[in-house]
Amino acid sequence: MKLSMGSNLSTGHQKKAARGPSLYIFICLSLLAFAPIVVQATTTPRVAAGAAHVIALKSNGSVWSWGNNMMGQLGVGSTTDELSPRAVSATFGTLSSATAVAAGETHSMALKSNTTMVAWGNYTSGQLGNSTITAIQATPVSVVDSSETAISNATAISAGSDHSVAIVGGTVYTWGDNFYGQLGSSTNVGTHTANSIPTAVAITGSPTITAVAAGSDFTLALDSSGNVWAWGHNNYGQLGNSSTTNSSTPVQVTSLSNVTAIAAGWGHALAVKNDGTVWAWGWNFSGQLGNSTNFGIDTANSVAVQVAGLSGVKAVAAGRAHSMALTSSGTVYAWGGGAAGQLGLGSGVDQTTTPQQVTATSFTGVSAISAGEFFSVAIDGSGNVWTWGENGSGQLGNGGPIGVNVYAPASISFSLGSTSTLLGDMNSSGKITAADALLALQYSVGINTLSLTSAEALARGDVNSSGKVTAADALLILQKSVGINSY
Repeated sequence: MKLSMGSNLSTGHQKKAARGPSLYIFICLSLLAFAPIVVQATTTPRVAAGAAHVIALKSNGSVWSWGNNMMGQLGVGSTTDELSPRAVSATFGTLSSATAVAAGETHSMALKSNTTMVAWGNYTSGQLGNSTITAIQATPVSVVDSSETAISNATAISAGSDHSVAIVGGTVYTWGDNFYGQLGSSTNVGTHTANSIPTAVAITGSPTITAVAAGSDFTLALDSSGNVWAWGHNNYGQLGNSSTTNSSTPVQVTSLSNVTAIAAGWGHALAVKNDGTVWAWGWNFSGQLGNSTNFGIDTANSVAVQVAGLSGVKAVAAGRAHSMALTSSGTVYAWGGGAAGQLGLGSGVDQTTTPQQVTATSFTGVSAISAGEFFSVAIDGSGNVWTWGENGSGQLGNGGPIGVNVYAPASISFSLGSTSTLLGDMNSSGKITAADALLALQYSVGINTLSLTSAEALARGDVNSSGKVTAADALLILQKSVGINSY
């Protein structure tokens, strides 16, 4: 479990609390009626949709995959497509301790809790970040530097068609194909030469980068000031700099500021501003920019424009020709091309230039979204995975049949674990039960038994005449541990 306070709690008096179940009683007596306690899981469940496969992260840190596997991108030790979720392999069992995942066209990545990265799948452009790999890699390998040492201090990852991006120490690093300058350097531009050594990208002013998004052949980066930078292919204006000229040097997306989230698709890009609005630029042939400008015309839209009708958005996702937005209330909207069902709006919706709410029975409280080439994935608040759209390679993870598209969100009966574990069962009087209060306290301060053996884990270490923790201190510990300051 994630510690809200943990060993950083103030030590107060350096006294010990006696062992025994009496703390159970003290907490029970201390608690009045209040909202259920929420203790966050160790890892936030995530999904990443590639061209035709999915990489999923469970709350326990394990990584799972399904869909197309022609280049070993599922990481299960074979190149056979998988119609249902399977655990990603590792040298000694299952890949675990992951904190983030990414899916490209035919390769995949995971960021581990020790801040190192692993990758698997297609190696031909150097997108695995490991020059020792000379064949399809069907299990994870470390992303390494020029001395073949695993790179550490990574905080975010993203995968494009044939290139990879990471944030390492606040700086962007890239590797893989650089034909269009998508690596942010002039090395091997215009050729498909493999670039397997992760290299830092120089951005004007050396801003601290907080998020990255790899599109098909272009890259986006969000800095700590809310500015967006872009480089690579620009035939549809996907760099957002009022130009259609490719750039191997990062350029700032014009007329856009206060951005909090970004997404990159095949030829278009999306951004969320701090006011909850969504902005889009690039290719709009299918209406994926959320307007009718150049709709049905294969031309560029090189200036970011606001997507009408959306507010309160916290995240976006971009596929080949469709877009999605997730609001802070857990509602999903979709727009753009939908012939394969990727919009989740029903079989009669081929495309739309206006965001439409995605609905289905029990499809509520969505916590995460991702867009593949012609399909979509979401996680609800309970950690259940929902998929819709094209299913030519098993990318919906529903067990098949292959080739049968799904036009509305459908749960695949696979849970990634709850985004947060609710430890707040109420008794008949409306108060939280003593058992759950104790469990919350145990998890919050990292103690998995009934006894408290060190005052260092307590907000204060006062004990009463019997040597037990006082009820007042038990309450204070609970308050500070789970961030509740009043009841």
